[in-house]
Amino acid sequence: YDNIFIVKVESCEKIPDTHLTLCQVDCGGKELVQVVCGAPNVREGMLAVWIAPGAVVPASVREDAPFVIGKRKMRGYESNGMLAGADELDFGDDHSGIVEINPETAQPGNLLADVFELNDLILEIENKSLTHRPDCFGIIGFAREVSGILGQKFEEPEFLLQETVFPEG
Repeated sequence: YDNIFIVKVESCEKIPDTHLTLCQVDCGGKELVQVVCGAPNVREGMLAVWIAPGAVVPASVREDAPFVIGKRKMRGYESNGMLAGADELDFGDDHSGIVEINPETAQPGNLLADVFELNDLILEIENKSLTHRPDCFGIIGFAREVSGILGQKFEEPEFLLQETVFPEG
């Protein structure tokens, strides 16, 4: 979700003889950015998600050749990136329009990943690493091992530090 922002659609103008709309969006900078949009639900005043030029469309990340957004002309109008739908953001299969963001949730210029806490760290672990390491068979043991490899202090989870009292009987 790098280089993907929350924007406010400041103006919308239908492009004659097409289903396209020429939009000016506020991405939190000093100048508005021009984007051509084909979604039927785009309208002035809404908050939307803008994939800026140079960003990868999230839904294409796992493909052999991920789709990188650029600046390009559409029907003679320059489009700087795209306004994204849920399917393009890999949030689901909905392709009926662009995602609308609740104004109470974000403001123009916010990074989508920050607003919706999408900056997860994924760690792939090969099964070979666990074969002869019974101390790594559980998630806590593996977390200890990773913290040692990264040179970071490991803190035992609270529930491990609490004394367990078993009922009599």
